[in-house]
Amino acid sequence: MERRKRESAESSRGRLTVLAALVVLTLAEYVVGVKVAPNLSLLLLFMLAQAALIIWYSMELPKLWRRDEEEEI
Repeated sequence: MERRKRESAESSRGRLTVLAALVVLTLAEYVVGVKVAPNLSLLLLFMLAQAALIIWYSMELPKLWRRDEEEEI
């Protein structure tokens, strides 16, 4: 029971972290695209960073490297 609460809290924190990172990247992309200099290669880097963040979180890739407490002997 306690483990589920901890995982739920970590999941909520993870979602908010990803959301905040996406907001920051989107605002930076907007500023670079509109205000600074519309440079396609720089905008492409922002888009790739956003895509990588979404893929990393939605596919739960960090779980591949996390050891389960139940597996420990």
